[in-house]
Amino acid sequence: MNLIGFLGTKRDFRGTTEKRWNDFRPSVAACMHDELDISKFYLLHDSISKDSYLLDLTIKDINAVNAKVKVIPVQINANDNFDPLDVLKSLRDFARELPSDEEYLINLSTGTHAAHIVFFDLVRCNILNAKMIQTYGLGACDRLKADLKMVQRGLYKIIDLNLAKYDEYRSILIDDSRISTEFLKGGVLTYNEAYNSLISTIERVAVRNNLPILIGGATGAGKTALAKRLYDLKKQKGIVKGNFIYLNCATLRVDTAHSVLFGHKKGAFTGASESREGLIKAADCGVLFLDEIGAMALDVQSMLLHAIETKLFYPMGSDKECSSNFTLICGTNENLTENSNRGDFRNDLLARIDTWFFELPSLADRREDIAPNVDFELSKYEETYGERVRFNIEAQKKYLTFSSSAKWKRNFRDLSSSILRMCTLAKSGTITEADVADEIVRLNRSWCISNVSCDNDIESVPEKLELSRSRGDFFELVVNKYELSEKNAIELGSIRSVLSICTKCTSAKEASFVVFGEERKNPTSALNNWLERNIGAKFQELKALLDN
Repeated sequence: MNLIGFLGTKRDFRGTTEKRWNDFRPSVAACMHDELDISKFYLLHDSISKDSYLLDLTIKDINAVNAKVKVIPVQINANDNFDPLDVLKSLRDFARELPSDEEYLINLSTGTHAAHIVFFDLVRCNILNAKMIQTYGLGACDRLKADLKMVQRGLYKIIDLNLAKYDEYRSILIDDSRISTEFLKGGVLTYNEAYNSLISTIERVAVRNNLPILIGGATGAGKTALAKRLYDLKKQKGIVKGNFIYLNCATLRVDTAHSVLFGHKKGAFTGASESREGLIKAADCGVLFLDEIGAMALDVQSMLLHAIETKLFYPMGSDKECSSNFTLICGTNENLTENSNRGDFRNDLLARIDTWFFELPSLADRREDIAPNVDFELSKYEETYGERVRFNIEAQKKYLTFSSSAKWKRNFRDLSSSILRMCTLAKSGTITEADVADEIVRLNRSWCISNVSCDNDIESVPEKLELSRSRGDFFELVVNKYELSEKNAIELGSIRSVLSICTKCTSAKEASFVVFGEERKNPTSALNNWLERNIGAKFQELKALLDN
């Protein structure tokens, strides 16, 4: 058996007089156990000259207690003995030069924690075929009863990482990563290999650093939900401790952007009756999620870029610099590279926010995951409303057959709303074929209204809706009716984005969720307040205008 261990500059040093034999010294003690049958001892040490005397003395004492042991001093030239990477580079070369057909014990009683970590990984990765040995001295009470040789020898324990009982140790670590991955999927069973691989990568990124993440994907693909789960996962792991702060950039006006993002001091502008903390400060030690960042005005992008780079900013009306250590996650359904090439998005900001870019696939690209998501929505309805609702066999077959080829214009948002409607209308807790047939008509009508090509058999869509669905025409109609032409281009861009959402949604509550990205206490009022403030009309008034 061969022993590998570091020279313990503290634990192996017990003076230079004969009194040193009265104490336990790990490197000497390991060689005093005849049953270990140690023939060679690779005694690792660094190049510091002050330890040369200790090295010579330790070798001398090992030979004194066990003449059969051949001590081989090995100089390890790590730049920093407390840096695992530096130690790994040195120990890897040493391990590769060892004869592979011999047995080794690694003494964990000396050396830095970095060395212990590296040895563990070398064994785990089969670069080094070894077991671990932990030597330790007797306790105070045992020392009183023991003879001197027993005190010198101490005790030891062998740790074999290849034993079956350590399989459970490894499986716990693997299972912990799997649990984190399942958490990011919201507890929904998924079969799509590309999506599972994507989520697994996102999980590894999320738990290892706080670099910016850019989430792409079509409307309803789950960007906001994923951002919130990323925050929850980071908070579980202790990576972040602050709040999750959400902002839909399409609703951010240029004239209020500075105050909204960075806050303001009392008296900074007319109406600023008190100081207010901005969203970036509110996200300190937490996560700031900027949804639809492609809709952010260029002037606002400039302000944001400095805060991302330095974590420093000035509240409006203040000459005192503030800081916020926030983690940034952004969402977009646009191609920001194309936007940047057109000059609509700052290239330097894009470089900052897409350190990690992940494109969420649409529901149409994950057909195999529709069935488990249907089950998830049914369970969510039961949990929310306390009522168990299920499909009968034929109804389920009809709905899944339709779903496998449906357009799913708004992706998972459409699917969720569809299940919610059928559960609400189901009699006696059962969704029937008739319920499914009605829902298919509703979905097709909705997609037709939203400028998705209409199926020939959808005859119930009024001609006036087909003619007035052009979002550009409707936008111009609203601008003219409510005299909005004097607003600047950025404000009109935000209004256009919100109007586009309103034309697609059947209720103010649904539109509010899309615009603000989270449930408000009164989502209808939240949306109507924004519409009245920026346009001068409420949701129902705009829908009525759309219908006329």
